[in-house]
Amino acid sequence: MSDLTPGLTINSMRSIIPGRSSNIPAHAAISQYEKSDEVNAESVIAKTTTSFHGIFDTGASCSVISERVADQLALKKTNTAVVHTAGGAFQQNCYVVNIVLPNNILLSARQVTAAKLHNFDVLLGMDVIGLGDFIISQRHGFLLVEFSIYTPHYTQSNNKKLPL
Repeated sequence: MSDLTPGLTINSMRSIIPGRSSNIPAHAAISQYEKSDEVNAESVIAKTTTSFHGIFDTGASCSVISERVADQLALKKTNTAVVHTAGGAFQQNCYVVNIVLPNNILLSARQVTAAKLHNFDVLLGMDVIGLGDFIISQRHGFLLVEFSIYTPHYTQSNNKKLPL
């Protein structure tokens, strides 16, 4: 292990939105998770091309996709769960998906539920937000949103990165 150097890979996305807003937009590409996706992150990112309009929601414990996304991508249901919302408790289908955020931030094998969403198709909750640093700043009439995930790794002397 003497030829290994510890390091961090930082993947960040940043959005600057004019005006004041309580909606924090996020564009996310979604694909069906497969066990073989664990081997090569680049191939997962390459296959995850269907992008949807979404929002970050710090008040949501879990991430949600619209039923339209589940139908459009023909996602395979893994189970069901009771989801509690302001409108009550509902039994919803669950899926395991890959989520790719701008700048190729890959969130692999994420469990999401499907629900009726209005005006967007992906809701990124605290299960995603809690994986990294989430910064919201409002200055000079603009909303700045930044999300960063830090991935520890070792770098070999031949510059090949290995996960910790």
